[in-house]
Amino acid sequence: MNFNLLLLTYFLLVSSMQGQTQYEVKGRIIDQMSLLYLEKVAVKWLPGNDEVFSDGDGYFSITAFSNQPAVLEFTLAGYQTLKVPVKFPENEEAVALEEIRLPPDPYKNGEDQWVELSQEDLEEDQEESNHITGILGASMSLFSRTAAFDFGMTFFKPRNLGSEFNTVLLNGVKMNKMFNNRPEWSNWGGLNDALRHQEVYPYLSSSPYDLGSLNTLINMVSRAETHRKGIKISYAASNKNYLGRLMATYSSGLLEKGWAYTLSASIRFGDEGARSGTGYKAYSVMASVDKKIGARQALNASVIYAYNERGKSSPMTQEVYDLKGVSYNSYWGFQEEGKRNSRIKRTAEPILQLNHEFKINARTTLHSHLTYQFGSAGSSRLEYGGGRWIEDGHSIVGGGSNPDPTYYQKLPSYFLRQADQPDYTGAYLAEKEFIANGQIKWENLYEANQYDSKGGNSIYALYMDSHSDTFLSLDSGIHKRLNRQFTLDASLSMSLLRSENYAYMLDLLGGKGFLDVDSYADSWTEAQSNLLTANRIVNKNEKFKYSYDLNASQWKGFARSNYISRNIEAFLAVSVNSSSYQRTGHYENGAFPGEESLGKSEKISFNSIGLKSGFTYKLSGRHIFYINANYLE
Repeated sequence: MNFNLLLLTYFLLVSSMQGQTQYEVKGRIIDQMSLLYLEKVAVKWLPGNDEVFSDGDGYFSITAFSNQPAVLEFTLAGYQTLKVPVKFPENEEAVALEEIRLPPDPYKNGEDQWVELSQEDLEEDQEESNHITGILGASMSLFSRTAAFDFGMTFFKPRNLGSEFNTVLLNGVKMNKMFNNRPEWSNWGGLNDALRHQEVYPYLSSSPYDLGSLNTLINMVSRAETHRKGIKISYAASNKNYLGRLMATYSSGLLEKGWAYTLSASIRFGDEGARSGTGYKAYSVMASVDKKIGARQALNASVIYAYNERGKSSPMTQEVYDLKGVSYNSYWGFQEEGKRNSRIKRTAEPILQLNHEFKINARTTLHSHLTYQFGSAGSSRLEYGGGRWIEDGHSIVGGGSNPDPTYYQKLPSYFLRQADQPDYTGAYLAEKEFIANGQIKWENLYEANQYDSKGGNSIYALYMDSHSDTFLSLDSGIHKRLNRQFTLDASLSMSLLRSENYAYMLDLLGGKGFLDVDSYADSWTEAQSNLLTANRIVNKNEKFKYSYDLNASQWKGFARSNYISRNIEAFLAVSVNSSSYQRTGHYENGAFPGEESLGKSEKISFNSIGLKSGFTYKLSGRHIFYINANYLE
């Protein structure tokens, strides 16, 4: 009886509902960044609890029995909740919305989007085999994230493109070095939380800030208002490049009178990583302060300081790998029962930036940036060409053997190089010696330098190739929404660089001084590093070998027009650049006497143009056709 009553009630309700008018709202939901269609987005009709989910192509359709103005709420894990008001036109029973662009939540996705690269991966030394490309991970590509995080960029380059084809921006300002166009990742290393809000434009795609190059463009945002209020403290343990990392970040959120600030600090440390002899010491701090001026203007001041000191690891041939294994590193040796690495890289280049945003009206925004960076960076190495003594002022005797234990004449293969007369005894002894003692012998270097027959100059010394830079950049740009489909971005920028480049004596290794000559040169004149101070004896903490300034300037104009409709997107971007470089030599090198090395060189200028264009057709959420073209000078 009860069952029959329930069934009758059910049919009565259904009949009653069928007699009412149903109002429908439908549309399509996409990711605001990647423009991919989103599945399983919860769409709720407010007020009320009616809820549906988007399908695999991003489509949704939700119905109600009232045409009163309402609000649709869109929710998906990892994205910001979006609310869209809906109003039915008179005598209309359906509303078709344009594409709903759901913005990712940087606070929920930040940890997944950031791929922390090791310092080994970020090495920018052009002379060594570990010169690689970085993928700084805001990419949502599973392949890129896996390659960057699991394998490291030593073993993987996207499309075989070096880091000079990456473009890294800080609040829209290009931070690639002017003398080699490569970003110095250690300038902001360790500030994962503070700089986790990023905009990524892969490969030849369009960016509103800069034309970019052939590889990924990344814009890191340091503004305090992008951070949610709160404090985060984390500790990570590793056995790759450092043993531990302690990181803390605090954000105030937007305070009264329009203020907001974010403070972040981290320290990374370790006596040795996965490769032997690779000590690690780094600390980083960042402070960002925002101030809203009325409803239209906002100021931001950001300061970043990152100090990094680490022991490098050497490249290996197959022969060395077979004899010593994957953790071997030829750059270190024991000294007083401790490991001492001859290749230490130090970087300390603070960044100061002032940003201003002015919303002229609802469609036009003007932004300006002043960036100043200074500091120094360098890498140490052993010098073994020191002069032993000077006879009659013109006879140079000296130079030691290469102290690198992987020098080819010390390996077994050297004794087997002649197929018709192999020296098996020499190869056997070399193999035994290399396996047992294949590290730098610091005691032998000290003993060689302390042997005093005529003068006691060091044959071996430890020095650093250094550069001290001062960089200034002024950028200003505008964003203009012309109509519902077209937007325009344009900017002008000016950059100035002064870079002092020199060799710096770190340690004489027990000697009394170092003769600043090339003991392997063919003549006394060619041997002189500086003819103005011929036969100069160098002491600790002095410059030698070379010293010059590089002065560079660059002017750049950029413009981009962007078109977006339901199924079609297109863009056209152009960049015009004018760059000039001039070298000022402080030494008159014996191999390049006179104006070839001393004084100011001829100023060299380059004018170039770059073009990018792209077209995208979205057939469905699963089928997207796109083509991008690039022309660079």
